[in-house]
Amino acid sequence: MENLLEVLNDVLLTNEVVDFKTFVTSPNFCNNHDLYDYWIEKGTSIDPKTSEIILDGSIGGGKTTFSNYYFAYRVYCLFSQGSPQTQLGLAQNTEIYCLYFSVSLDMAKKSGFLQLYNIFNECAWFNENYPIDKGLRSSISFPNKFHVDYASTESHQIGLSVWGFILDEANFRSGGVGTGVAEEYQEVTQLYNQLMDRLVSRFSNPDGSVNALAILISSASYQSSFVEKRKQVVKGDRWTTCITSVSYEVKPERYSKETFEVFIGSGSAEPCIIESDEQRTQLFAAIGVLGTGEEEKFIRHVPINLKKNFKDNIALALQNHCGVPTMIVGSFMSNLKYLYDSYTEDIPTIFTTESIEASNENDTQIIEYLIPNNIQFAERPHSLYLDMNLTGDRGNLTCFRYDGKNAKNLDVHTRVFSIKIVPPHYPYATKISKVQQFVFDISQFVNLVSFASDQYQSEQLRQEVTTELGLENIRISLDSTDKPYMHWQRGLVEGRIRQSKDTLLETEVQEAVHDYKRHRVIKAKGSSDDNLQGNVGAFFLSDTYGKTGGSIADLYSEKINLIGGKAIDRVLSELGYSKA
Repeated sequence: MENLLEVLNDVLLTNEVVDFKTFVTSPNFCNNHDLYDYWIEKGTSIDPKTSEIILDGSIGGGKTTFSNYYFAYRVYCLFSQGSPQTQLGLAQNTEIYCLYFSVSLDMAKKSGFLQLYNIFNECAWFNENYPIDKGLRSSISFPNKFHVDYASTESHQIGLSVWGFILDEANFRSGGVGTGVAEEYQEVTQLYNQLMDRLVSRFSNPDGSVNALAILISSASYQSSFVEKRKQVVKGDRWTTCITSVSYEVKPERYSKETFEVFIGSGSAEPCIIESDEQRTQLFAAIGVLGTGEEEKFIRHVPINLKKNFKDNIALALQNHCGVPTMIVGSFMSNLKYLYDSYTEDIPTIFTTESIEASNENDTQIIEYLIPNNIQFAERPHSLYLDMNLTGDRGNLTCFRYDGKNAKNLDVHTRVFSIKIVPPHYPYATKISKVQQFVFDISQFVNLVSFASDQYQSEQLRQEVTTELGLENIRISLDSTDKPYMHWQRGLVEGRIRQSKDTLLETEVQEAVHDYKRHRVIKAKGSSDDNLQGNVGAFFLSDTYGKTGGSIADLYSEKINLIGGKAIDRVLSELGYSKA
């Protein structure tokens, strides 16, 4: 009887699933003692029912190695419970697949597929219970009709019963680790979402978990908006784990315990090393988080022996050592809180319409839509910015008024109007002289102190207007730099902008794309940005030239071209604005 109990006890022990640490380090399994303790702890703490893992962060931290060992561990957990087909509710003769995405088998082997193959091939438990077919090198095949194959396109998974997959986006970045082009990368990211939907619909459990596993690997050097959006989608989901690894946390023994502070940057302030408490306070105030308890989200405490790297190239150092993607294309402003805060209901509408056709079809002038009695504080300095591409007919005309200092001694500006200039129906066209005449007309009602535009095509209009009204000839390019956008955003954060509710502006702000690498703010495909550019240009003009009451033309020639970021920084510096 005792012998029978011992046998039964041995069987129960054999079927007991070990934890991740034991799977990696035990001689009965992988017998690997080289995986960093950081990853051992992370893997052991992950809920075994987790169905999606997103790994990002700095390069060289072992994300690919961890993902392969954890994937193998979850396959072991699945096999330990008996027939995978039975557990997944599939027919016993069903072939089950896992996919390792790469642009080619050769690249898959170089980037991690071969490592995954070797883990299964050398693991004592798999060799004893489910040995892989060692005659195959392009596939990992088990005797229970379970396979791990590489894949690169959607066609590779059509009709397959897919239980899990690994996608390392670096393998699909042109000029990166892999050799894939952008089109291939986009196709795979779309496939990621499609496969996730299939896993959820096919293998969902009553508790909301999914009996499957998807792993997405990214690095700051390659990170795309896809990864950021995916992390937002799964935020708070108990069955998803997101791990951002940092090199000095993964391998702490290689770094000094003494640290310095780095500000990682935000939409309205660039990354920098923090050298004083005063600088720290100014940065938090500039981005609107001072006293909110969210300050530490923008700070990294970095080992002192890396400080030289951050002084040499802070963007690259943030990527390589902190895992912060500083050169990606992302949203210009995803949180509209400060835009909403700028709304007020005490600004009267001075036009009878929100959009005007300056058409050559008739003699109607823009000034005819004006409601003069609704104009407030006409004597205060007004600035007007025209955004109009004369080849496209559509445009925007926005006016800001300088209202002086507020209680915090900050300059405050009110948007007087922002009106759309829409193209008339075919075969008629926008009559530019009507726009020019309106600038002359509005100057008879308000104290117009500055006028600017962007396009070279409107240079003649700008020249005639400024000459007639005795203003400086100013060109502000909003296509060459993101500086005016950052200044406008900073004005919102500081509460220096008052304006009426503007749903079109909200839409254009949300859809605007910020290219951090080229320092541009551009409109998304199929979107518009006329209203946004008009608002940004007019506020920048009002906050620089409009409020001075004098001239800073001595910094430039009579024709002032603010095109690059350095020129705009120069103007802001003259007015006392810090780089923060």
